[in-house]
Amino acid sequence: MVALGATVAETTRAFTAIEGTFLSTAVGADGNTVWRFHHPTIREGFAASVARDISTLSVYLEGMTTDELVSGLDCGGPNQRGTLVQVPPTMYSLVAPRVPVPDGRELSGSPRAWFLRTRCSDEFLRLWAEAHADALAGMADFGMMVEAVWQPGVLSRLQQAGALPENVRREAVERIVEYSIDGLDPAWANSDLKGLFVPEEYADLIRRIEEEVLPNLEDRIDEHVSSIISSMTKEELYQTPRDYVEAIRQAFDGRHDIFMRCNDIDQHISERAYSDEEEDESWAQSSGLAAPARGSTSTEAGSLRDPFEDVAAGH
Repeated sequence: MVALGATVAETTRAFTAIEGTFLSTAVGADGNTVWRFHHPTIREGFAASVARDISTLSVYLEGMTTDELVSGLDCGGPNQRGTLVQVPPTMYSLVAPRVPVPDGRELSGSPRAWFLRTRCSDEFLRLWAEAHADALAGMADFGMMVEAVWQPGVLSRLQQAGALPENVRREAVERIVEYSIDGLDPAWANSDLKGLFVPEEYADLIRRIEEEVLPNLEDRIDEHVSSIISSMTKEELYQTPRDYVEAIRQAFDGRHDIFMRCNDIDQHISERAYSDEEEDESWAQSSGLAAPARGSTSTEAGSLRDPFEDVAAGH
């Protein structure tokens, strides 16, 4: 301490000043009082210190950027982390208007979407929805791969908080149903999205899947895979159909007939994925585009000359 320019007395006074925020005292095994960090990390101590003083917190919030708001604050989320500055309900109005609506290019795990889904209380989300009322209708306009885009998860959380207008909820449900029936999107079984449905809507979706999708699902899967132009492997292309079948299996738990039907469809998927790979290899071999076997030799290959040999010979 002397090397740092402080005496023992000065250090003790400094420790006392930050007792309860960054430091705390404890009694060691030998009976002596010792100083210990009050929090596991300095960042957690800073977060607790800032949140303790309302006047300091308001200044701190005003100076934060958008990225800092969504990465460093907790506004009443169910799983609060000690490293986040916890904003009291009395100050939600300072934060809610400044948290922007995620843009269309963001995915479900983007910082803004994650903040809205996991770090906000119902009260905060109602204030946020009120501040961004003009943008709510557009949030129901999302594409397929429902679990990958951010809108459905945020809409479901807003519905849970009682902050989603009914017309927006219905439009989001209609879109999910459309993708579930026509596009074989398995997200309809995601428990996080079920909150968007009223019981009658979800029961009707289950009925339509049984009556409209299951009877010819093998053909639908083949059409789905053949329509995709992608560099993915066959196994990757068939993963979404596998997920869809698993979603059906879980949704109809206890229905032995549907369980056996799903097993038949799984078998079809496995056979198609394997046969398609064989067809691809056969086509490559017949077209001459297949790579030569490693280590193989060819008399033709051995007789090939460097084209520059003719130039060197004067031809």
